[in-house]
Formats: sequence, C-alpha cells, structure tokens
Amino acid sequence: MAMLDDLGAFVDDLAALHLGGFRSDGADAAIAILETAGLTPVRGMATGPGVGGIACEWAGAQVLVRDRDYVAARALAVRALNALDNAGPFVTLDGVRYDHVTALQRPPFFVGPDQNDRKIFSFNLLVAKGATT
Repeated sequence: MAMLDDLGAFVDDLAALHLGGFRSDGADAAIAILETAGLTPVRGMATGPGVGGIACEWAGAQVLVRDRDYVAARALAVRALNALDNAGPFVTLDGVRYDHVTALQRPPFFVGPDQNDRKIFSFNLLVAKGATT
C-alpha cells in the first residue's frame, strides 16, 4: 500500500483516513483511498520482459469522501481534490519517484449514501510514478 500511504499524506489532516476502503463503524467525516487500474506504462529504449524498459507507470487511485451532511461531504471532497490534483514531482523517503498526480474528474461526483446515511463523493486520479520493482 505504499502508493496509498504516499497519497494519504496529502489529505490525512483533513479527516479520518482509511487506506483500502471505509470502515462502516468509523468516523462520519472520512477519506478512503483505493488502488484502481492505471494505464499502459511509458516505455523507454530497453527491450525485453520485466521493468527494464519502463520509464514511467500510470497508476490509478479512487478517492471516496464521506460525511453526515451532503454539503459538508462535498466540501471535504473538494478540499481533498485540491490537495491531491496536480501534486508532484516529489520523491518519498523510501525513494519512490512521483512525477505527477492528475484528477480525472473535477468537481467530485456524488456516489450516494452509505448504510449509515452518510453522503459519499468520489473522484479518480492518475499517478505518474517511477517503475515498480
């Protein structure tokens, strides 16, 4: 979950953070980040199998934001989007290179209520990063 941890660092001061999905018994105001499918990697000049020829990976992430009130949930989602969209370049302490984080939707979209009637908003990200080894 290294990428989720790295993205979570941008929003962990906004609300309770859940990596990999919400806990139903968790705080009303919460942000969840999940890995999703990315795109085909950008390949360099090297040939052959493995990561030797990959110059950049396009990883995917979905951000889900919830709160008890519709207006509060949407405002929290917009704050999370503003914190994550257009982030980069940066290198984490463990040496992972992130070139760019791009939001695929703006503004966040309404998903619906959860089983506790908390309102959920979402947006998706594409993350350009160094090759996973």
